[in-house]
Amino acid sequence: MSSVNRSNFVVDEVTPHNIWLKMEGQSAISVAVERTDSAYSNQLAESIEDLEEGDRIEAQLESKDKLNTVWRFDDISEERQLTP
Repeated sequence: MSSVNRSNFVVDEVTPHNIWLKMEGQSAISVAVERTDSAYSNQLAESIEDLEEGDRIEAQLESKDKLNTVWRFDDISEERQLTP
């Protein structure tokens, strides 16, 4: 059974296949979220492509496996750039 997690994240790194996120307020662990998925709506896919390192977002993630090692976006909202 998959798991769903909605939280605030900071975009840690953007790679060709994944968006690496850290839970806001926690610096130790990053989670990779698939950058592309056939289930993504056009609007969600565009939001994902617009993400940059340092962006703060609220997102809902869904695991794609029982071990919670493969994640995909369900929703992204409240994108905003970190201020120095």
